[in-house]
Amino acid sequence: MTLSAPARSLRLLVAGTALLASCGGGSSAGTGPGVKPPVASISVIAGTGQAGAVNATLGTPIQVKALDGSGNPIANDTVYFYASTGGASLSQTFAVTDASGIATLSGWTLGRCPGTHAIVAIAKRTPSTMATITATATGGTAGYCIELLYASVPDASLKATTELVANRWGAILNGTSFAPETLDFDPATLPSAEQSCAGIQMVRVPNRIVKNVLILVDLTDIPSTVPGLVTLGSAGPCYIRSPGSLTVFGGLRLNSTYLLANLSANQREDVVTHEMGHVLGFGTLWDEPSINLLVNPINTAGAATQPLPGFTGVAARTMWTTMGGPASPASVPVEGCGGGGTVNGHWRESTFGDEAMTGYISAPSTGHNPLSKLTVASMQDMGYSVDITQADAFAINTRTCQATAGSGVFNPGSVLIADARGRSTRAVEILQPPTHIWRGGQAYPIVRR
Repeated sequence: MTLSAPARSLRLLVAGTALLASCGGGSSAGTGPGVKPPVASISVIAGTGQAGAVNATLGTPIQVKALDGSGNPIANDTVYFYASTGGASLSQTFAVTDASGIATLSGWTLGRCPGTHAIVAIAKRTPSTMATITATATGGTAGYCIELLYASVPDASLKATTELVANRWGAILNGTSFAPETLDFDPATLPSAEQSCAGIQMVRVPNRIVKNVLILVDLTDIPSTVPGLVTLGSAGPCYIRSPGSLTVFGGLRLNSTYLLANLSANQREDVVTHEMGHVLGFGTLWDEPSINLLVNPINTAGAATQPLPGFTGVAARTMWTTMGGPASPASVPVEGCGGGGTVNGHWRESTFGDEAMTGYISAPSTGHNPLSKLTVASMQDMGYSVDITQADAFAINTRTCQATAGSGVFNPGSVLIADARGRSTRAVEILQPPTHIWRGGQAYPIVRR
């Protein structure tokens, strides 16, 4: 379920200023009668320093005061609130200051990762003026904790599934440790072509410290754009780290209407597990130059005579042998049958059958597509530290390529899902290759040729 493999050459545009800069400077507000002075500072009045369990709603509302350069309060001014470190669910995105200059955020629900959490309050008229409010979250998943940022209000059951899957991947990658990165970008300052991540409209992310990875999630109705094909969604890494080339910010967009109406709870979990694996780099980062684990990628639609692609990671090749594959294989079989949404980024269906990271959801509604030790080992090859014991039990089975009679490449982006009633549905899945490298607090576009 991948796009055609991108060209392998890469060039960083490092000259000039970064495209993704911090919030711009303040406005040049006048000082005449009836004109408000600029907001010179925001002070925190109440709500900072609280503590609670992960995902808990804190008891004390947040209050901040907007002040001018002389320390006088500014009434009737807008203050924006944004989640920062640790993630959060806020009761509102802005508040208007009262006669005392105080803006109140009534509800702050901590994110899913333990440690220090923060939100920032930013003056609308002078966005360089901000304050940080912190809290401590306890419990939850230590180690590799995946932060989730929802672009829209999701269905409760799908949100619960997404949280469950994030915990699962966090346990698999539990030994991984990165240097924290500070993400800071404003969609309003970006060129229109860069205002989305994996098909999701970018949201404001100010001064957000990300320890491991932040995933922008959009679980919503996605109308089909191709007659006869369901649009399943899109997923992938958008910004990758330097060094290492692993995901620091990615997007996961899924068709909630289709998932809820057609798939069982187990199948929905399998789809989210599969797509989140792509966000973390499975199949989407294999051909990044510093990773370089994909050989013989299929580049021309319909070229069924090309050598089939393979994954060359040592840990995965060794694991395939222990699972019953050949001794000392040169590579692990990667899908070469199907369309642009399937080839080059999945295990080969004709070799690995029901494994979760093949290009087809094929398990019955009462079971799961197992996430095998092979997939976990491949994440190790990419540069993650892994806990192999988190893998599912899996025995190699085989399935015939489900693309078309006679195999070969068929409609780009088309994949097959066996729904809860056993019907096969053709669906479009788009895998997003990374668009930027994040280094030293700045984003540099990746130019592919």
